[in-house]
Amino acid sequence: MAVVMMLSACSGPSSGAKDAEESATESDRPEALFLNFDELTAEFDSVVPSVQNLGSAPVRITITTASGGRVRLAPSPSGVGVRFPERDDSSSGAAAITVWDREGELSPGARDFRFGAQVMLDQESEGSSNDNGDNVMQRGLFTDPLQVKIQLDHGVASCRVAGDEGDLLAKAKRPVERGRWYSVDCARRGSLLRLRVKSLEQGGGEDQVANVRGNTGQVQFPANVPLSVGAKVGPDGDLMPSTTDQFNGAVDDVFFDVAQ
Repeated sequence: MAVVMMLSACSGPSSGAKDAEESATESDRPEALFLNFDELTAEFDSVVPSVQNLGSAPVRITITTASGGRVRLAPSPSGVGVRFPERDDSSSGAAAITVWDREGELSPGARDFRFGAQVMLDQESEGSSNDNGDNVMQRGLFTDPLQVKIQLDHGVASCRVAGDEGDLLAKAKRPVERGRWYSVDCARRGSLLRLRVKSLEQGGGEDQVANVRGNTGQVQFPANVPLSVGAKVGPDGDLMPSTTDQFNGAVDDVFFDVAQ
């Protein structure tokens, strides 16, 4: 049974010390998956031909498109990010970055893990039958026994983790401000699932933190289940045209990391 907890905004930890519960997966070693797109040197708005993993995991990355959708270069607070298709009533164009986990390093099992990205949501991102959600990162579908997911549906960040013993959903209390950049970070540490939403711009408000506790158990994906960024894909890696849940906006610094 899913458990949801929504907490009001609160201040993040001081810059001089890390949250003790976060130290389990944060270290100086590189993340297993890290996409910051800085290797892409073309002009902004150029179509992205390929993406590199700067993390440690041996993965294969493809760009999946449908109906003319494209992933394009865009500015971000860190320098270079990517933009996914804008919502358009006259078009069903969609695109996703699809990551294939070759050796299971993005499959945490019972270990602690965290994942997230920097995001900027468009002013319009919902309202059509096939593009009525905003998926940031996802592995597994809602109907599958296993899933990890961050989304900004209706502008409100939420994180879901489903394992072989249950599922948890942590959800922010208020929506992000559209057109502004935020970091969205989700972490499972033991029985704790924590979602943090932090503004990357002045005037963006205080951090939002949502905590929920419960057992999720093993989150051990088969190798043929891809992780997608920006939209929903099926087990074959193809976009799901009836419900792409396309993220309409820009993304940077995508990461997934598992405790050693």
